[in-house]
Amino acid sequence: MQSALIQIASLRNEAGLSQAELAKKVGTTQQQISRMESPSYEGHSLSMLRRVADVLDATVQVKIQPNKTIRNAAEWPKEKPAMAMKPDPNKVCITIRLDADIVEYFKQQVHKAGGGNYQTMINNALRHYLEKKQDPMNEEILRRVIREELRAAG
Repeated sequence: MQSALIQIASLRNEAGLSQAELAKKVGTTQQQISRMESPSYEGHSLSMLRRVADVLDATVQVKIQPNKTIRNAAEWPKEKPAMAMKPDPNKVCITIRLDADIVEYFKQQVHKAGGGNYQTMINNALRHYLEKKQDPMNEEILRRVIREELRAAG
């Protein structure tokens, strides 16, 4: 990760940007950029690195290599690798089309909060609405609910 930190600072300097200017373009704080460039910081997220790279007209590449050369399949570990994170059995993956301004609002809320998940925020807004009112849900109501939440948030 050390070389990535040096690369971020170097690319930022080459672009003639201060940490505050880069932060504004990325949608974060100057303090976050400063932390990202600090060798002692260990909280890097791939999504934030990609956002910074996009602003700096760069790409993020992740490379995982074994510590030693594995010569043949017999040397591979026998156990099955575990998933890093098991999916929540109470969640269902769907595809839904939302207005761009609605999605952008929730993404901005995540940035203001310093992290999180905009999909969870949308889910929470819908749950809040359903707990208040028991109308049948359709696309028109879904859009109205999200707009009401946007107005309430200011």
